[in-house]
Amino acid sequence: MAMRCGSLRPIAMVGSGDHPLHPVLGRFPWRRRKPRAGRGRARALEYVNRGGRVVYSSIKELVDFEDPGPALAFAVLHGDINGQTIVAELVEHHAAGVGVELPDAQSERTRAGLRVLKQLMMKAGLDPKTSIGGQPLEELLAVTWALGAVVYPDVAS
Repeated sequence: MAMRCGSLRPIAMVGSGDHPLHPVLGRFPWRRRKPRAGRGRARALEYVNRGGRVVYSSIKELVDFEDPGPALAFAVLHGDINGQTIVAELVEHHAAGVGVELPDAQSERTRAGLRVLKQLMMKAGLDPKTSIGGQPLEELLAVTWALGAVVYPDVAS
């Protein structure tokens, strides 16, 4: 993960090169100013667009957006706790809409979440076989979802 000089905060892993998920991320109305972080709110998401401009959003805005594509793309490109939280929130938010009931048992919930993610990829028009760093998009989303459930059980439950 790239680090900014003199800062401990990671910046977006996406460079300014030609990346297949840039058009997907461009569909979301990113803000130019960093949102104020109040108590109990998630940290602002930072994204560097193709022009090198840093733009921001919050997890809630990204998850609630009608197109799940930008949230899926951001989660895949950022495999940290933010990406895992986004995937977990997407699954929670869209499960009922795609006709999947999320059970309480962790292993069954993980499988149900994978079905929701497949439906969201289809809804967003993303090709599950798109290669990101040598791995298919579908596998990266599955790993992000599963890691969030194992490493941070409160994120995916």
